[in-house]
Amino acid sequence: LLTYAYEGNLEGTKRLISNGVSVNAEDYDRRTSLHLASCEGHLHIVQFLLESKADPSSKDRFGGTALQDAIRHGKMSVQTCLKEHGSRVVGIDTAIMMCEAAGRGDLSTIQTLLSNGVNPNLPDYDGRTALHLAASNNAIQVLDFLLHFEPKVDPNPIDITGGTPLDDAIRHGNEVAAKMLE
Repeated sequence: LLTYAYEGNLEGTKRLISNGVSVNAEDYDRRTSLHLASCEGHLHIVQFLLESKADPSSKDRFGGTALQDAIRHGKMSVQTCLKEHGSRVVGIDTAIMMCEAAGRGDLSTIQTLLSNGVNPNLPDYDGRTALHLAASNNAIQVLDFLLHFEPKVDPNPIDITGGTPLDDAIRHGNEVAAKMLE
């Protein structure tokens, strides 16, 4: 089933499910056919799996959902479909994705994550937010976007060392970022 979903083979997927294979069958990483179809952007498979009662909130062994896979691989139509069926982006992995994107200055990924309901104030395991990473790496476009985002992003979150985004900007000599955060 997972192979057919990955390949986009709707007939094979339908045949296996109609013959009793569980729509939520998992591989060794607890990934389901919904995860694989979402990664590959096979909207027709995703729709069929959801109609067949696939769990839109199923998490693989890494804590990832099909929606997170669709986001990571830029599959917009799949993201929309999954959200319509109740899938949400949650957990520490989401915060890490936000922080990594902010650190790279990847505004597109930040916008995609936020459009999928990710909380912009979500901290990673060190208590750092996307704003910390944008300030540290002088990602001015991301910083500007986050500071003007609604709902309002906390401009002064404190990480586990007691540091704020302004502290990070100053420590790294990012004068423009520091000015924006003052």
